Amino acid sequence: LAEALEAKLAASGDDNEQARAGRRLAELCDGPIHDRRRAELALRAWSTARPEDPEPLRRLASMLAEGGDDTARVAVLDALAAVEPDPSLAVAATIHAADVAAHGLGDVQGAWDRLVPLMRRGERRATARLREIARKYERSARLAEEVVALAQQVPTAAEQKVLWCEAAAIYEGDVADRTQALEAALRALALDLDDATLLDEIDRLAAKLAAWPRLGQVYDTLLRRARDDAAKVRLLVRH
Repeated sequence: LAEALEAKLAASGDDNEQARAGRRLAELCDGPIHDRRRAELALRAWSTARPEDPEPLRRLASMLAEGGDDTARVAVLDALAAVEPDPSLAVAATIHAADVAAHGLGDVQGAWDRLVPLMRRGERRATARLREIARKYERSARLAEEVVALAQQVPTAAEQKVLWCEAAAIYEGDVADRTQALEAALRALALDLDDATLLDEIDRLAAKLAAWPRLGQVYDTLLRRARDDAAKVRLLVRH
């Protein structure tokens, strides 16, 4: 049966027949026959016949993950991300492609180019993976700059605040630059002056830096906008 299907793949110019034969051959070769090379070729034939169908690419990505050429894995994952109808799975495929590019091929820029657009779309998984890659390949300062630039571009205060907080975390945790971390945290606080947790972080960073005049400016601003005497007392006690 496998030989007959292979002959049909070779002879038929009809995409529907190619897809059916490729699928059946892949199932045979990945199942009873246990011939991975033929299964991979069958999946590729199926995908070529039906380029909009994610299923052969999903199976091919899974097969190549068990061992195979990393360049081929990246190409398959990129193709899968382009046709995967589930947005979450499409993002996962791109992140996986970035991982293989960075750690399998040593193509750090290729990983960066895949992940930064996802970060710009607000994909937290991509941002977390970028931080991991940046730490490993000494790109944390560059990533912090990317996050700052993005914080200056996104339209809403909520998005800006999240990104300024992310920048602060990268500057302190990955770049070891508390001065920049404090400035980023202050930008975040300016977008939500009622965030007590963020104010705690600013207190901590300012204390580490002995940045008392800067911290005094923050509390002066907060005191001026305090709603009542009780709020002012709470701020004075903190300060």
